[in-house]
Amino acid sequence: MYHLTSHIIIPLVAALLCLAFRKEIKVQRNIIGLSQILQVIASIQLCLIVKDQGYLTVNAGGWASDIGIVLVADVLSALMLLCCSVACLFIVFFSFRSIEEKLQKRFLFSATFGNGSS
Repeated sequence: MYHLTSHIIIPLVAALLCLAFRKEIKVQRNIIGLSQILQVIASIQLCLIVKDQGYLTVNAGGWASDIGIVLVADVLSALMLLCCSVACLFIVFFSFRSIEEKLQKRFLFSATFGNGSS
């Protein structure tokens, strides 16, 4: 079974790990790169599942849809999530070389999770 919440959990865990290693830029780069690769893989998996099964819904927290939060993934939203994930993957790896080391120490990499799901 595929969980739609993985697109929320992956960037959240990566951000917490980056805060834990806030003094070590190389560890932050590895965490961010790995999390973005995982996000792209999860997006591809979501596109394939939605293509085969139709739309997916998850009632967050088990609440009913009229009072709770409902996550829905259809073909369009899955493709948009995949496009945003791939774009962010290129942006993250490009930023490793183009942003000065002085700026990287100021939590700039903690804010690079501009993913469409976060």
